[in-house]
Amino acid sequence: MSTAPSANVYLSGRTVDDYQRMFSLTGRDLKGRSILDCPAGSSDFALRARMLGAEVVSVDPLFDHDVDDLAWRVRQDRERLVDNIGRSPEMFRPGAADRYRSWAMPQEEFLADYARDRVKGTRHYVAAALPVLPFEDQSFDLALSAFLLFSYHALFDLSWHVQALAEMLRVAHTVQIHPLEEGASRALYSHYRALQDALPGFEFTTKSIDNLCYLHASTTLTIRPRN
Repeated sequence: MSTAPSANVYLSGRTVDDYQRMFSLTGRDLKGRSILDCPAGSSDFALRARMLGAEVVSVDPLFDHDVDDLAWRVRQDRERLVDNIGRSPEMFRPGAADRYRSWAMPQEEFLADYARDRVKGTRHYVAAALPVLPFEDQSFDLALSAFLLFSYHALFDLSWHVQALAEMLRVAHTVQIHPLEEGASRALYSHYRALQDALPGFEFTTKSIDNLCYLHASTTLTIRPRN
């Protein structure tokens, strides 16, 4: 599969605090860096990171929507996520539903920033989907991707994952993915070794983190060129 089936992928609104936890980033790590957030969903990360001195471009296939249509999808998917906790409570930490509901205000701030971007043409929000990105080689210091690769392994095969990672590594020096766990399981992505073999010029490292919502999503992958 070559493009993301966006109707089947949640448009999540993880906050800048979530990003800093998932990717072990501090304000100092963000300042002065060029960052790609892909897919960005309805996160306020880009807005907040720019306030901390970063240059951030957010990419999502739904960024071709007008503000009202995107706002409808943001609110719908937030409720879908809350409902999912009721259907599969064994996957989530206590308080996860309240945390999802707390995304509402940051998501409204994202929507306001998205609206400003469309009026001013600053291109902070770009409509695109992996595995094809509309950027020059090495445009970014860092690319971040949360809850797409590995999480939707039933939708995206190994070939798509290799293409997606290769594309992010083409446009960014370092790539971080969270989580490395496969779908809703606690096992790492089943083709992890094959990914490493397909990208022999790069170093793969992992780090365990505490996810505030999911019980299984506890591993972040970092990929960078070998020295």
